[in-house]
Amino acid sequence: MANNKKLQAALTVVLILLFGGVVYLGFQTLQSPEYGGLGDEEVADNREPREPIVSPRTDGKVDPSSGDVIAGGVERPSSDLASRDKADDSDTELASDDLFNYGQTSPIKADVNEQVAAAYEAIKTGKHPERLSVAIASETARSFDPEKFDPESDRYDEDYRKAYMRSPEPGRVWFPAQPAEGVSRIQPLMPRYVEVPQGEEITLRVSGEPGQPVTFTSFDLGQFENKLTTMTVVANDQGVAEAKFQGPPGTIDDVAIMAASPVMSGQVRLTVHVTMPETEGTVSQ
Repeated sequence: MANNKKLQAALTVVLILLFGGVVYLGFQTLQSPEYGGLGDEEVADNREPREPIVSPRTDGKVDPSSGDVIAGGVERPSSDLASRDKADDSDTELASDDLFNYGQTSPIKADVNEQVAAAYEAIKTGKHPERLSVAIASETARSFDPEKFDPESDRYDEDYRKAYMRSPEPGRVWFPAQPAEGVSRIQPLMPRYVEVPQGEEITLRVSGEPGQPVTFTSFDLGQFENKLTTMTVVANDQGVAEAKFQGPPGTIDDVAIMAASPVMSGQVRLTVHVTMPETEGTVSQ
């Protein structure tokens, strides 16, 4: 019984092979010799068809002086088949004008100012990661001492104030004062959505406590006056905190900016829409 099953299996395999051979030979017989055999695509590509291609427009009679060619069975100007590599300069310029050019963010020299130098120090030494990441905050940011910062206070510490202002810390915006009696809430002193052409400055304004710090942090590139994406300023005697911001090459579209103060509750969220230089934007200041 077992031998019969093996014999049946063997016969089945033989029949399958024979069927495959018949199909292969049949296909080879039907294949035009002009195009080579099965799988001989290279030979087919290198051969000309037996019958010439006839244009339905000219019956295959193309005037040599016209500069036309027959492509796909249709008479066409030779310029239709010109390589893109051979396109003239005017075509290339037109094509490039249609591109949405974001530009490239330029590098910043390490000694351009004290705050940039502090950021470079953090990169070079691996210390003070709070200067490089919005997700990290120093102990000073977490437990700010307004008395040490205020020159009119008996506890004023000049070194404390200098160190605070020298160090760029984007994560300070996550540590405003807690709401409490006598604690004012920070407010925007400008529209929350403004537009500015790339490369031009715009002044951002929020409320603050006179003489106390306010930090502005961008989450989408751009730069403040200190050439960084974060900047801490001191509110003036009228309680206005200002920071000049611009979107240099490499920055475009909506830029999310947050402002907060360690002596005021809440945060201010602003959006600066940076347009391309040739696009006129409405600058609000």
